[in-house]
Amino acid sequence: MKKISLLMVAVILSLTMAAQNGNGKGNSGGAKGKEKKEMKEKKEKKEKDAKDDKDDVKDANDDEKKQKAPKVMKEKKVPAPVRKQFGTDYPNASGVVWTKLKGKWTATFDNTVVTYDANGTKQ
Repeated sequence: MKKISLLMVAVILSLTMAAQNGNGKGNSGGAKGKEKKEMKEKKEKKEKDAKDDKDDVKDANDDEKKQKAPKVMKEKKVPAPVRKQFGTDYPNASGVVWTKLKGKWTATFDNTVVTYDANGTKQ
């Protein structure tokens, strides 16, 4: 009779432990829940990082749009002192493109860039 009672207790304990593992309350079920939570957190972090990267790119693009681009000018619009000094400094220059930004005149030609102020002083 003792053997049967011990056997019944062992069976009941086994069934109880098996039931706990099966519905996620045991050790292995808890580990799976923890893994799922970690995976979800990693996914959320990755999505947040991707959104932050997009925001950084958008901010950089907005900053570029706010900056003024140099305005290409015809040579006759370049002040006479600037043209005179440029002609003295580079008498054989050809294909010159003039740009103006913030009161500075820039001549670009033959892989050379030269900047003057409105008085013809080389910068």
